[in-house]
Amino acid sequence: MKIENLLFCFILIFFLTGCRKKEEKETTEPPEGCISLSDLKTRQDYYLPFAVINDSTEIHSAILNNRKINLSYGSFIEFEENGFYELVLIYNDAGLENDTILFTTKTEERENSEWGIRAWVPDPFVPVLIGPEDVEMYYPQRYTDSIRMPFIFYVKGSGIITEIYCEGKCTATGDTFNIKQGVGSVSIPVSAISGSVDFRVGGKQFTASPSKVIRTDMELKGIINSPVEIPANSLVRITGNLEIESAGSLTVREGTMILIDEGMDVNLNGPVVFSGSAENPVLVTCSRKNKFWGGFITRVAGGTIDAQYTFFYQRGYHDTEDNN
Repeated sequence: MKIENLLFCFILIFFLTGCRKKEEKETTEPPEGCISLSDLKTRQDYYLPFAVINDSTEIHSAILNNRKINLSYGSFIEFEENGFYELVLIYNDAGLENDTILFTTKTEERENSEWGIRAWVPDPFVPVLIGPEDVEMYYPQRYTDSIRMPFIFYVKGSGIITEIYCEGKCTATGDTFNIKQGVGSVSIPVSAISGSVDFRVGGKQFTASPSKVIRTDMELKGIINSPVEIPANSLVRITGNLEIESAGSLTVREGTMILIDEGMDVNLNGPVVFSGSAENPVLVTCSRKNKFWGGFITRVAGGTIDAQYTFFYQRGYHDTEDNN
């Protein structure tokens, strides 16, 4: 009897082990929504469920959102949450440059919300009229055709931002905006500027008088490997991806307007300094209204940005139409 019981135990253990191995084998199968690494496109949205399987033997290693991951041939990465991802591919051939792929994951039921994250609805507030408070208006002193012009308003009392809620409006365009806790902003098409443009904020009238600029002073693209200084009040066009190497730097003086073509990035391995002033800020924006340039990308300690009184506007490009 004991021998029979022992034999039965061996059979039971063998059966359970076999089932476990079968289950483990099934979990290694690519999940639903899996695509090949060669089909993964940069600046693209993908719906959950989503996964990526490596179909290349040329990949040495990979980094996902600054974390090294296993992406050997045949292995896969499964994504379970909405988010923004940066995947860096490092090749076996040291002579090949790393590839960087930027993409987002989201769910269809959140299609109309930014980055697939449910939209935030602010609490309602009761607007008031401005009393003895001062309103400070900041805006670029120059503009050119084909862009939108940003304006920022601060409501202050004794030099300190006042936690006040009021309404604002551009009288030329009809665009409305809110001042919340003493701060608000709006952008308008430059076609609405005819010598000057008027705003009403909290019942008070304000006028801005920027100047139109036509001539481009400098064009930048490619590699900067030495110190470059852009003089004050320049109009600069960046027409391709710009690389600031560790031996290079870029200094932008006050009043400069930098127009960056759609989707272009500025990669930083060296420092960039924007020296705007309250009276003459710097503007960095896309060269086309209602379009977006990429952004500043840095992965090293030396790739720094020091900005004073600078507008960074219409940035954050990705290629989902009208959902930048």
